[in-house]
Amino acid sequence: MLAGQFCVRECPSIHHDDSIRVAAERMVTARADLLVVVDEALHPIGLLTGRDLILEVMGGGHGAAATVETLLDDEPPTILESTSLGFALARMYELCAQHMLVVQEDGQLVGVLHRDDALGRLGRSSAGLRA
Repeated sequence: MLAGQFCVRECPSIHHDDSIRVAAERMVTARADLLVVVDEALHPIGLLTGRDLILEVMGGGHGAAATVETLLDDEPPTILESTSLGFALARMYELCAQHMLVVQEDGQLVGVLHRDDALGRLGRSSAGLRA
């Protein structure tokens, strides 16, 4: 089983230079708990979660007019779509990451791997094998 088979492929995105306010509005409109942050070439450069918004804005770190880019980590957790799901999950635990960007060899976004969703689907797949 590969990471690309378990990732969510329909992911709302936001440009890195959009404001935090626009990001919050997009999350509400899309009913999403995270946004993929993209650059001008639409390559994924990070993930923005609702938790990020709460901690940074409500905690006083940034104002709502600040750009999304100010909230990003330097190295977003990323894995190739051809990576085994087991390795991807182990890497997520190692990084304490709930989500990981899944990309093609050329860096194009495939989707987002959600740790809990992948574990749930993996468990259902394993249960079917035992039956």
